[in-house]
Amino acid sequence: MKRFMFLGLLVLFLMSVSRLLGTTLWRDDFNKIENWYDNKAHPSYNAVIVPGKKAGTADVIQKGSEKWGKAAFTVSNVDVDIFNIIRVKVDKVEKNGDFKILASTSSWDKTFVVIDRGKGKGVHEGNIKEATGWKGKMTFNIVIVVEGAGKKVTLDWIALSSKESEDT
Repeated sequence: MKRFMFLGLLVLFLMSVSRLLGTTLWRDDFNKIENWYDNKAHPSYNAVIVPGKKAGTADVIQKGSEKWGKAAFTVSNVDVDIFNIIRVKVDKVEKNGDFKILASTSSWDKTFVVIDRGKGKGVHEGNIKEATGWKGKMTFNIVIVVEGAGKKVTLDWIALSSKESEDT
């Protein structure tokens, strides 16, 4: 009887852990472009994020005096010990353009490359904790950088997940 109780408790525990481990904390499928910061927030961002031609995509387009631009989304109170993976599905990078994904402190005083340039079309992944050295709960910016004057990057989705998540 004790053996069955132990096994039952073990199964419940493992089910609880598996729910946590394979979890996506935040995901934007770009059905609507909401809560992103770009040139509308401040001209120094040198980019806009707008709905793409294909439904459920977003275009990040460099617009401004620099040859690069950024769009950012703030995530709050994230435990980066658990939710430390950024994944992004890139549908297109314009010729002679490029992109990278950064994590920045909420005060913008420190910025870290999580997914470096030169990756092209496809699903890309980077580890925030490894890139930044952060621990525990953090509020930070997820930043999409587009490089090249007037260039555009088209995204299908971007997500913040636990390491074990297979969310794509």
